Parts: sequence; structure tokens; C-alpha cells
Amino acid sequence: GDIIFTAAIEDNIAKETSLTLVAGAGNVDLRGNVGGGIAINDFTVTSAATADLLNVIADTIAVTATSIDLESTTYTAFVGNATFTGAVDLDLAAGTTTITTSASGTDIIFTSTIDDNIAQETDLVLVAGAGDVDLRGNVGGGIAIDDFTVTSAANADLLNVIADTISVTATSID
Repeated sequence: GDIIFTAAIEDNIAKETSLTLVAGAGNVDLRGNVGGGIAINDFTVTSAATADLLNVIADTIAVTATSIDLESTTYTAFVGNATFTGAVDLDLAAGTTTITTSASGTDIIFTSTIDDNIAQETDLVLVAGAGDVDLRGNVGGGIAIDDFTVTSAANADLLNVIADTISVTATSID
């Protein structure tokens, strides 16, 4: 079955509680932000056909779904990696989706493709600091994104990127 939250999900004490969602062949539909007011510990979707996510602010982010829809602006992992396992669609209308890892040595990982839902409508900004950006699928190969930016990373491992503009700042770019 589906897992649906119609409001924001907050921790009662910052970063104390983890949230794991297991939908199997069902969908995860979060219609409110996760950790937007009070950040949670770990945010995990272990399985879903589709995961529709608004803002997620947590110590770690790990999402596994056949299709992952990033529908908002902010996805921040304070302590661990931000990992998206499955094809990603940027569903924010005419805005910027930013993925950030804050701790030293933590990575941003996409294991599949990243596409815009409407051609060249959404910007994607990746901020890994001293961590790595690891893109294992093409960006904009199915539906081109607007602007693609890596503002900081130790290593940026990229496949094909199709966007209006491409800007990558990293110690090493592959």
C-alpha cells in the first residue's frame, strides 16, 4: 500500500528520531516538509514505486524508489550522505532544487538518471563541501534541466549532463 503524510514531519528534539518508510510496491507521498522546522535524525525510504518528496532536512538522506520526484527546494544531510537510488525527476516549477551535505567527507550520490519534469524548467545545485558528488546516471538525458551547478566537492564524478548552463567546482572532475 501507499504511505501518505499530508502535513509536515518534525522531530520533537532536533535530530533525535529517525524515520524509515517501507512502501514495497506502493508509493511514498509526502505532502509536507520533513525536518523543516526541527530536523530529524535519519530519513530513509527503503522501497517504493514512486517517492514524492518535498523539502527533507535530516542527518542522513537515503531514498530508494523506482521513481523519485524531488518537488521542492532543499534536501540537506547534516552528518551523512544524501543518496538517491532510482531515477530522479525534478518537479519544482521554475525554481532551484539544492542538495547539500554538511559534514566533511559526506557525499551526494545519485545512482540513476536525473531529468526535469518540464524541459529546462528546474535548476539543480549540488553542494558537497569536502565530500564527493557521484552521479552514476545521465543528467538531463531524457528531459534537459535548466542550470546544473556543483558549487563545491572534493571529487565530482559525472556522466553526460544536458542543461542550459553547466558549472562545476571541485578539486577533481571526472
